[in-house]
Amino acid sequence: MRVLMLGNSLTTAHDLPRLLLARLSERCGAKVEVVVHARGGARLSEHLNPKTKNGARTLRALGRLCGERQAGLDFVVLQEMSHAPATTPEAYLRAASGLCELARSAGARPVIYGTWAYERDSAALARLVERHPEACGRACIHCPHSDVRREGPGVTDGFAPCMGMHGLMHRAFAAAAREGGAVLADVGSAFVEYHGVGSPYSSDGVHPSEVGALLAADVIARAIAGAWRNPPASGGLSQGASEPLNVKRGRRTR
Repeated sequence: MRVLMLGNSLTTAHDLPRLLLARLSERCGAKVEVVVHARGGARLSEHLNPKTKNGARTLRALGRLCGERQAGLDFVVLQEMSHAPATTPEAYLRAASGLCELARSAGARPVIYGTWAYERDSAALARLVERHPEACGRACIHCPHSDVRREGPGVTDGFAPCMGMHGLMHRAFAAAAREGGAVLADVGSAFVEYHGVGSPYSSDGVHPSEVGALLAADVIARAIAGAWRNPPASGGLSQGASEPLNVKRGRRTR
């Protein structure tokens, strides 16, 4: 199995590609290779631009430059800049759609890596909402920028995602998967449902901690393994995270 990951630091943090390789090897019982095209802060649209380093690499891998493509790609994982699915959903959907089409034309299944909302009460969320007031949706039950607050799922051990932002991002990811005939690896919902030891967030409230990277690798691996075992006859949406996971010492427990 050959997997190409397109993204930024939410893809590379804590050596997530290596964690994904290990999880896929366990789940699929096959030899797995994971290739990464990533740059800190990159948007998916960069991978459609042949004038950028990542764009040239990605388009070549998918056979759009020089008529050559990386042999035997099975899955292409698409990860957008951290807040773009909530703040610029139309641009995100255009880029995701274009890359899904290229992946399918190269004989690979596209996978939407559905990342998480910023952590509630984080400085990063406060800065984001100053620039993009719409980012938390104003209907957020956990966000300090909302007029409505209550306890609920996602509030554990002192961390919680911004649920308004989560809702906006989840809708964008679901639309991208539906329109692109892609598998959805719903890591963001796994962050909401997580009730294990420690926080999946790093101290900045944006990037994953080691726990979060393990959680992301497990959700993506589950989504890919399901598609690997049960390829759909005509594309369609597959969910990658429908049950809470606890991650501890690199192992997955329920």
